[in-house]
Amino acid sequence: REDLIEVIAERRDLSELLEEEAEIVCFVRELFNENHVSDDSFNALLMRFGEQGIVDLVGLVGYYAFVGTVLNAFEIEPPEGVPHLP
Repeated sequence: REDLIEVIAERRDLSELLEEEAEIVCFVRELFNENHVSDDSFNALLMRFGEQGIVDLVGLVGYYAFVGTVLNAFEIEPPEGVPHLP
């Protein structure tokens, strides 16, 4: 959803999101900002997706971070007309 993308891109409050979306974004924000995840965030996703779902999510966002790091290191700009993320 476009509004979900905007909340993530602009680092806005999660109260605008559906509960499932907010749990995922909160988990990922904690992981990247604090290098760990609170028990509350972990358990919320564990109940919703199970252990394999958490492993899949962490792998996905880890890969995203890897790609972002490579693009930043080589100063790769997005295509013309595509907005830059903050």
